[in-house]
Amino acid sequence: SGKCEITSQNHGFSIKAEDVNANPNVEATHINLNDKTIEGDENIAESFANFFTEKTNKIINECKISDDVYNGENLLQIYDENFMKLDRLDRVMQKFKKSKSFGYDRIPSIIIVDLYDEIKHLLHDLFQKIYHTKMVPFQWKIARVIPLLKKGDKRSISNYRPISNICTVAKIFERLILSRLNEFEEN
Repeated sequence: SGKCEITSQNHGFSIKAEDVNANPNVEATHINLNDKTIEGDENIAESFANFFTEKTNKIINECKISDDVYNGENLLQIYDENFMKLDRLDRVMQKFKKSKSFGYDRIPSIIIVDLYDEIKHLLHDLFQKIYHTKMVPFQWKIARVIPLLKKGDKRSISNYRPISNICTVAKIFERLILSRLNEFEEN
């Protein structure tokens, strides 16, 4: 199996395939979907978007939500002035991996991790404000989706799966929430 990354560069797409039999820099001129050849950068991008949207909608429609799932009513109100403790943020950041991948904000995690000591108080204040106002930045709700070749013919769109990259700071916030939920579960 190989890894395939399709990126837009000056409105064009290039494929970087890491495979024993693949040329490392192959240009995508067309892709196949349902025995139909799709050509042109915009048509290829639109085909990926539609294909991944259809897959997502199928999963959503097949999911059955149990009646005992949280329905939006307040079950428990927690007033913790320091919900996002700085030491918890430190623990999350110690485990956070450096990466060059980035989300909507185009800031790779390697930058946030390397600058953490200088910006940790700013991050802590930001996370506290988000928790207390219950408002998440709009940009955190946007993912940068990259098609990744699973296996098989790289020209067949059904052989790809989507990888969603979100903003690094949003990932850190999610991990903080997870660590807090795990703490509640343990108690």
